[in-house]
Amino acid sequence: MAEIGIVTDNTAQFTRPNFVGRERVHVIPFRLAASGGRNSLIPPQEADFASLYARLGERYDAVLVITLTSFFYPLASIARRAMRQAGHNHLMIQVIDSQNISLGLGMLVQLAAAAASAGESLAAMERLIRHALSNVYMLFCVPALEHLVAYGCLSRAQAIVGEMLSWLPLFVLEEGRLLPLQKVRASRYLGEAFQEYLSEFADPERIGFLYGQRHQACYTRTLREFARLTFPRASFEEYLLESPVRAMLGEETLALAVMERDRHDAWRREADAGQAG
Repeated sequence: MAEIGIVTDNTAQFTRPNFVGRERVHVIPFRLAASGGRNSLIPPQEADFASLYARLGERYDAVLVITLTSFFYPLASIARRAMRQAGHNHLMIQVIDSQNISLGLGMLVQLAAAAASAGESLAAMERLIRHALSNVYMLFCVPALEHLVAYGCLSRAQAIVGEMLSWLPLFVLEEGRLLPLQKVRASRYLGEAFQEYLSEFADPERIGFLYGQRHQACYTRTLREFARLTFPRASFEEYLLESPVRAMLGEETLALAVMERDRHDAWRREADAGQAG
């Protein structure tokens, strides 16, 4: 049976620190650097991936790389280019652009880790993750409009007007891209907007509320109660956004991640059982 490792980046947020297959997961980091009073990111380079592949080749027969969406940074392309440098050894490498970030990315990595621990092949794991992409959804509130300008979501003029009007824009992550959903004019309406988004789901398995360094606890209480009453089978957890994601989108960012239940997905059930244990 082939030994398979998993590589992801540190924008991934995991639902538990000790999930099934955690020992197989290797994280390549975006590094933080202070610049002009704010954090900037130094992304992994091709040489970083090549060096990691060389080390993993001593332990594994194959590696599945699952990166953040290329909308924020083309890490999947860099990981693929580095494969050429690893071509001289036996290591098989498959790279997937998760079309996700943060908890959405972490959920996919955890599924892959559970499948690898169960002895699934690299090809089967790739099929599993590509299928699971359609079950993971994310909603973002990004008050720091200058970050949205950097990613082409707003023009500079729109950001200036938005700041004058105190817009709180909501974006969904769809096919790996941030797409505008609506604008909220006051923070007191955010909880209502999050609930409205959640109400569109039929049977979520896992709901995660994520926040930057500054947030109001009332959002969490309201959402938790709504989720408990509306989706009694779903888990609801809250998390501090990982520092690279806060650097990308701002310290005031809020996010909601939802994984829909997939009755045909045995690996998710195994992962959940491992977490419960």
